Amino acid sequence: MNGNEYYNEIAQLLYNESPVVDMCINLLAYRRGDNVFAINAWFDSNLSVENNIDISNHAVIEFTKLLNGLYGYFVEGKLGDWNVIHFVISPGGDSFNVDFEFSEDLVAENIFWNEYIHKFM
Repeated sequence: MNGNEYYNEIAQLLYNESPVVDMCINLLAYRRGDNVFAINAWFDSNLSVENNIDISNHAVIEFTKLLNGLYGYFVEGKLGDWNVIHFVISPGGDSFNVDFEFSEDLVAENIFWNEYIHKFM
């Protein structure tokens, strides 16, 4: 798959998992090690208990496969290194935006994932 195919598959899966589609839908994932991701999803602008999306077990497996594939695509194409991805689908699902980051603090365990996600709350 190419990058756009990965993005489209992730977007469709996230859209299908969300109970709300008339607000933005977010996926935040951290690549903690080989083939392992911490994944959080929510609708609306800020992450909270009220707008958290309970991702199905099947979707967690699919997100992990897709995110690992996307990571491999980046490595093979020498497109840059990242360990955090923030995927945002616009209200109604017409478009999406993807931001990548490499967090040294997460790698060095200067902060933990549960602390890192607070900036999205």
